Parts: sequence; C-alpha cells; structure tokens
Amino acid sequence: MGRMLFYLSLEITGIAKKGRDYNFDLPKIFSLSFLNFEPDLAAGSSDIVNHIGLANLKHPEMQHGNIHLALVVLPRFKKTLEQCRTTLDLWLYLFKNLHKLNEIPARFRRTKFRGVFDIAEISNFTNRELCEYEADMKYLDDYNATITYAKREAFGEGEKSGFGKGDKSGFGRCAAQVVKLVDQGYSSAQIKRMLSKKAVVGV
Repeated sequence: MGRMLFYLSLEITGIAKKGRDYNFDLPKIFSLSFLNFEPDLAAGSSDIVNHIGLANLKHPEMQHGNIHLALVVLPRFKKTLEQCRTTLDLWLYLFKNLHKLNEIPARFRRTKFRGVFDIAEISNFTNRELCEYEADMKYLDDYNATITYAKREAFGEGEKSGFGKGDKSGFGRCAAQVVKLVDQGYSSAQIKRMLSKKAVVGV
C-alpha cells in the first residue's frame, strides 16, 4: 500500500501547475493496480476488486472523491475461461493468465482485447525484432505526418487558385511525391521543408 501511494504521489506532483500562476485545482485522480499477491487490506476479505478513497475517520460518511484507488487482487479470481460470464470476468481472467497463453483464445478475438495482445507480443520481441518494429513505426509515423501536411498544403494552394474545396488532384500528385520521398529515406521534417519550398516538384 505504501509503495502504491508513493508512485501515486509522484503522478500528482507532476500534474500540479507551478510558478507564478500556481494552481492546485487537480482533476479527479484514479489509480488502478493489479496485485499478484494477497495484500493486508481487511482480515477475511474475499473481494477481488477493492475500492479505496479518502474519508474522515470520525465521520466516515464524508467521502473525498478527488482520489480513487482500485486494487484488483488477482489470486482471488478462481474462475476458468469456461466459467467467465461477464466482461469483467474476461478481463480478470486475461490479466491473471496472459503469461500462460500460447495463442489468443476465441473469446478474446474482439477489438476491446486486441491491444493487450499487441503489447504482449511486442514485449516478447528480441532486440533485433524490436529495432525492426521501431523502424517500421518511424516510417509509418513519417508517412502519416507528411501526408497530412501535403494534404493541407495542396488544398490550401487549391483554394488560393479559386477551387472551393481545394485542389484534390494536386493533393494526389503531392501525396505520390511524399510516398516517393519517404521510400528514399527522408524524414518528415525534411519532406515538410521540401514541400514548403515547392522542392518536391519533379522528384
């Protein structure tokens, strides 16, 4: 419990605005922690999900809702996959048993669970696979950023030329040039400079 409060305190201090316009009007803070051990919360408690907040000990009815802590005690979840009936059951099963799965069970082949398996797959990459993945993501980021910039520039030029909604054919030509430049290894910053100087024409 102490360690969780320590890390939560670091997050809170990072949110606070400091300086001349000091403002400590924090948004509501929610903390979700998954535990793979039995915490010392309440003697004899069998609750899997425990909700903890700030309260006045003398007047427990006075709750302070700005900080909410949720502790999920995974060892207390005993259901098999076949016994899971609710979405909460499926999430609890997934977080408790993800490290044991060699393939994605049919019940988890839904969009809401896809991100968990993507992260798990990346976490198991070798150093070489991770470097290749990061290079691919950089390529994709550069491509998306420059296409967005090219679209804005082409449509802007079209509007200046009298086209009501921008020159879509100009965007098509510009996008093709961007793809070619990305393939040649130029970064998004370099391509943006080229576009701003109209240097891509004839590439």
